[in-house]
Amino acid sequence: MLAVKTILIKKEDVEEQLRQAIEIQSSIESGKIAIQKELESASEYIIQHEARFYQSQQTSIELLKQLKFVEAENNELVLRHEEQVQEIQQL
Repeated sequence: MLAVKTILIKKEDVEEQLRQAIEIQSSIESGKIAIQKELESASEYIIQHEARFYQSQQTSIELLKQLKFVEAENNELVLRHEEQVQEIQQL
């Protein structure tokens, strides 16, 4: 009779340990899911900022091209103006 009680107590103890292990595993799975969602959110955030950075770089390149064109045009106009001033001075 004592052996049966001992076995029952051990069985209950093992069942409690199993229940706790299942709870821990469930908690770990929930944590993994939460971390995965955070990782996906962070990845989306990074992708958005990379796209914005790329777009700003493209805009900067375009503005630099326009600036270079305007500077060349301005230099040409200055040279023409100087030539015209010299022609007027020669008259």
